[in-house]
Amino acid sequence: MSTPPLSEQNMREKLLARGIIPIVGKIDDDTLKNTAGAIERLRGTDTQTRITLFFHTSGGDCQPALWLMDFIRMTKTEVTGIVCGKYNSIGIALLQACATRYATPFSEFFPHMMSGTFRYSAFEKNAKKNFAREYERTTNLQKRVMELVAERSRKSMEDVMELYRRGEERGDYRLTATDALAFGLIDGIIDGAPYNYFADDESSAP
Repeated sequence: MSTPPLSEQNMREKLLARGIIPIVGKIDDDTLKNTAGAIERLRGTDTQTRITLFFHTSGGDCQPALWLMDFIRMTKTEVTGIVCGKYNSIGIALLQACATRYATPFSEFFPHMMSGTFRYSAFEKNAKKNFAREYERTTNLQKRVMELVAERSRKSMEDVMELYRRGEERGDYRLTATDALAFGLIDGIIDGAPYNYFADDESSAP
């Protein structure tokens, strides 16, 4: 008799038991809540547990990603980040919060400038002022994101700005895992898990 397939929730629980937290799809408030909650569950069980975030995302909302970045950096347990697939936009900055950063060989990275939508009524008296405030906020966040990338990659702000400019000007611009390693966005390329995540017997893991 065949074993019934695991539901997504059961699969996530199975992965969490091994210290693995997937971040897949758009990064938003739910990503922040679910990921931070999973990290706290693992730390509550064992503060020395090994925590690994698996990333496959096209990016998402900047503010939740930056809040999650703050949370990861405050976590006393060392967090490893592994990109497996596409990793775009604000996701690239989020990866920099991880103590060790990996990517699989065929992963690709797409850096580009932040974008936003400002809605207002044509009859709103302070529309121009509010737009200017929102533009300034977005610009400051973009600058902070690039500063974080520059800090971890050990590249100058000019180099990071040029990287993001290329992505903004060329919609087809992508970095391979090798490119990302050369730029300093990751620490290594892994062909297979760096340690035995999926062993049937957890006691066999190093």
